[in-house]
Amino acid sequence: MTLNTFHSVVVALAMTVLVANTVAAHRAARVVKSSDTDGCINNITNGIEQVLSAAEEIGVAVIDCGAHQTAKCVAAISQTGADIAGAAADVSNAVSACGGRGSLCVTQLLQLSKDLAETGNEVALAADYCTNSTDIIECVADVVDIAETVTKIVESIRAAVNDCKSNSTKEAERLMILKKQHQ
Repeated sequence: MTLNTFHSVVVALAMTVLVANTVAAHRAARVVKSSDTDGCINNITNGIEQVLSAAEEIGVAVIDCGAHQTAKCVAAISQTGADIAGAAADVSNAVSACGGRGSLCVTQLLQLSKDLAETGNEVALAADYCTNSTDIIECVADVVDIAETVTKIVESIRAAVNDCKSNSTKEAERLMILKKQHQ
């Protein structure tokens, strides 16, 4: 097996993992989408859209890195970082908007903020590594690791939405009871 054939096999395997992760992320996102006018849920939903954009950029990065197109590879990784930063801002806004919703909702959102920050650091390291290294296999492996992390973040966002929606429903029920008591 030649080195080029080996690289092609590695890139093909990486793309298979990435496609599976992206499909799982999009499936989770469909469950999360909300027509709610609730600022808490809308901020979280915006965050998940940013994470899905990051997942798409990861796919571009794997292809470009595998094709030894370093400038395009690094640009895609950098865009992934920008998308992750946008998601972190949306989740941070959700923490404020969901502040009175119950400790589990806010606790999950704070953990998501931490996970997004760590992922942002991983993305920055991968961009630096892929810029300065000729080891394409390790570069692609770094990007695939980021894809797996992003998939886990999408699942965490989905769980947070469920808890925050649950708390929102409980709060609405409590307000209805109070309103009836005052009538």
